[in-house]
Amino acid sequence: MKDILVIDDEEYIRNTLFQLLSHEGYNVKSAENGERAFNILDNNNNIDIILLDLKMPGMNGKDVLLHIKKQYSSVEVIIISGEGSIGDVVSLVKEGAYDYIEKPFDNDVLLSKILRALRQRELNLKFK
Repeated sequence: MKDILVIDDEEYIRNTLFQLLSHEGYNVKSAENGERAFNILDNNNNIDIILLDLKMPGMNGKDVLLHIKKQYSSVEVIIISGEGSIGDVVSLVKEGAYDYIEKPFDNDVLLSKILRALRQRELNLKFK
């Protein structure tokens, strides 16, 4: 069973993703901000994929992404946001994000991106 961490300040999004991903067989954890997410990551080295909101109060998604890629480089991060521009997306991919999906997202598209990110993570771990 693969582990996914959802980092989003909106409780509705966290709950919706928890239901969707749990139904698909994933073990899902969630955090409402970067600080809580780092707590989870520090105490659980089984996280495979992170779904990360770009716009959050306090530490924004880009700052969280930079910390994740520095501390947990093998974890793949998919940015989820309703307020991103093409420039934001390009910048985030250059900083290490695997992919980006806009809110509201299509469940099938999200699940497809997660599968591709999991394959990429497996390749990264295999050739590390």
